[in-house]
Amino acid sequence: MLRKNLKNDSDYPLIMTRELAAEFIGVSGPTFDKYYRYAHNFPVVKNGDVEEAFPRDPIIKWVAENWELLKKRRK
Repeated sequence: MLRKNLKNDSDYPLIMTRELAAEFIGVSGPTFDKYYRYAHNFPVVKNGDVEEAFPRDPIIKWVAENWELLKKRRK
């Protein structure tokens, strides 16, 4: 399968916006919200009551540890 995004992981900042986090994972914004953003223990940094940021390296670890759960949810 050909990746849509040809960037390396290190091309992304350590702390990402929602849009960058979705691009980093390789999904659309709505798909990111549905399967990742609100998933149990998904890495997020709160900046106040509303603003969120997403740490790159913990996302890599989270996906590696939770890929089977994501596979089941997408069926």
